[in-house]
Amino acid sequence: MKLTLKAASWAEKRSSERIDLDCPAEVRVRRPFHFLLKRAYRAYTPSVMAKPSFGGMQLHVSDGVELGDRLDIRLHLKQVGYRRNCKVRGQVCWVQPELRRGGKLIGVYLLEQSPERESWKRFLTEKLRYQHAQLSAAR
Repeated sequence: MKLTLKAASWAEKRSSERIDLDCPAEVRVRRPFHFLLKRAYRAYTPSVMAKPSFGGMQLHVSDGVELGDRLDIRLHLKQVGYRRNCKVRGQVCWVQPELRRGGKLIGVYLLEQSPERESWKRFLTEKLRYQHAQLSAAR
């Protein structure tokens, strides 16, 4: 029997391009902290959004977020030059420890029923156009 080695391959599974951008955010886990208080969710905690795409984003969080949690996310887009802030909802699809900053780095899939999903898409479209224009001008 003859064995042949093949080159390792890695394929990007995202359906949309990522943007190189960091933005302040606040995150709240959408699970009640007491079973009798169905509407009393945990408070918002500060975090940082990194590398957003149309379908999701990475977040640096301090702690208290687990795989599968649903999140309310407030994005402070005015601080990165957009005309308004944005609120979206997402679900945690992966979690890994963040060794340099402490806390966790999480991957969030954005849910379709996000209150300001269209505003989020407009923001990313503008940023992608700007990013592509810079790349074209550099050539």
